[in-house]
Amino acid sequence: ESLSKRNFRMEVGVFQALVNKLREKQLLADSRAISVEEKVAIFLYALAKNASNETLQYEFQHSGETISRHFGAVLDAITQLTCVYIRPPSLHPHQILRRPKFHPFFQV
Repeated sequence: ESLSKRNFRMEVGVFQALVNKLREKQLLADSRAISVEEKVAIFLYALAKNASNETLQYEFQHSGETISRHFGAVLDAITQLTCVYIRPPSLHPHQILRRPKFHPFFQV
């Protein structure tokens, strides 16, 4: 299991694609002290490990205020991407639901 998958619950390529998309859409930018990669890493590590701010301070060697600020910035950025990648359920059910032999699997 790769370090990326263990710590962030995603493959390196997916992580890099997410970082690139956040940069491309200008939702996050590198700062003097911290790169977009590290900002996203802090966010994903917190989610994957249910890590506290104190744990994140230790792992990433930043102050609690810096961790909170960048976590919030990534959360805001990810939220803005949801309209692109997450769609509400369709009003028209998938065709498989119209086939009687599949009804037992979708009753609940």
